[in-house]
Amino acid sequence: MLPAHPGLLLLSFLFLADADSPPKFTRTPENQT
Repeated sequence: MLPAHPGLLLLSFLFLADADSPPKFTRTPENQT
């Protein structure tokens, strides 16, 4: 596997995390102040 860029890797991680879990830090936190 080719060494992916940290930005791309981070985006992939965030995308997977957002897809698996509800939007926490990706969207505007309305629940939290």
